[in-house]
Amino acid sequence: MYPIAVNDELRNSKVLVVDDIPKNIEIIYNILNQEGLEIISANSGMEAIDKAAIQHPDLILLDIMMPDMDGFETVEQLKMNSETENIPVIFLTALRDNAHVIQAFQLGAVDYLPRPFNFEELVARVFTHLEIKKSRDKIEIQNQQLKDIQAKIVQDAQKIIILNEKIMDSEEKLKEVSETKDKFFSIIAQDLRNPLGGLNMQIDLLHQYFDKMSREEIKAAVESMYKTSKKNFEMFENLLIWSKIQIGTLDYFPEPRDVHPIITEAMAFLKPLADMKNIEIISDVNESTFACFDNFMMGVIFRNLISNAIKYTNTGGKVRITSGEISSDINQKQYLEIKISDTGIGLDTDLIPRLFKIESLRQPSVGTGEEKGIGLGLIICKEFINKHGGSLIVETIPNTGSTFCFTVPKYM
Repeated sequence: MYPIAVNDELRNSKVLVVDDIPKNIEIIYNILNQEGLEIISANSGMEAIDKAAIQHPDLILLDIMMPDMDGFETVEQLKMNSETENIPVIFLTALRDNAHVIQAFQLGAVDYLPRPFNFEELVARVFTHLEIKKSRDKIEIQNQQLKDIQAKIVQDAQKIIILNEKIMDSEEKLKEVSETKDKFFSIIAQDLRNPLGGLNMQIDLLHQYFDKMSREEIKAAVESMYKTSKKNFEMFENLLIWSKIQIGTLDYFPEPRDVHPIITEAMAFLKPLADMKNIEIISDVNESTFACFDNFMMGVIFRNLISNAIKYTNTGGKVRITSGEISSDINQKQYLEIKISDTGIGLDTDLIPRLFKIESLRQPSVGTGEEKGIGLGLIICKEFINKHGGSLIVETIPNTGSTFCFTVPKYM
């Protein structure tokens, strides 16, 4: 009836027509419905507010002169609701004075069409503002997409920064580990060369002069070779264990066990070394003293800590092993506490913080019986105890003795 060039995308747009006179609504309905628009009607300002909030029309045609709530007040209410504030409003009214026109635009109306209006003009203005709204909606969607893209870029940039920092940190740590391992193997090679060379020399001398040596000389040579081979075995065992730790091939199976047999076995293993220095190893740990631990790792811990105590204890001294139970205030767990104390020469307190760090491996330290070692056993003990969720601390008094105290959980 009133042909006009219209963007097909605007067909089926939803228009809310608000007028207290049903005839006026009917006229507008007939015109706009022919253009493919969906028409919603309301006979009052309050009804218009409710329908706009529920049905979200694309455009509102609003009469000004209505009872109870006029068009101006209706617009004010629409603009106060976040769900309807952006719906464009065109005023339709018989009022023509400039004051009302100005008031309409001040309240946020997008257009003002006085009655009686030209039908073609009505259709043209309706589709113009629908086109404007559609464009604005597209821009808002694009803006939001841009914001999302920007946020994603910022997020990705932050992840890249963090990743780069981790890579740099990993490279630095790898460099430190490589340098530490180089230093470690250098020390190991140096520390093994002399005793192995000495052992080879002793065996060669014993082989050449066996028939000319007295029983006492042979016994002394054998005892010296035994002591050297025992120390070398301990060092090789620790080296093998440490290597397995580094490559992650060492099994770990903690379960409730009695610690007493482990201590007894370690004491028997180390008794020959203790006897050479007339050192007494005493255990006050009772049978059926249970905790949750890996059997192999616990054996390594006791052998190394007791061996270390023997090394730094003077001839005729004592090494004592005691146990007790403690509770943690942090995780509410029960722990078995083991103390290995000696009556030895003690440690330099400045040395304690470096005892358990691979990067601080020291040159061979000499025990009271000229025993040598680099401290790898203590580092392994620390790693194993930490693996169990326990802790290891050292208490020492120079020229009096040291106590190595560690904990393991009582239960899983």
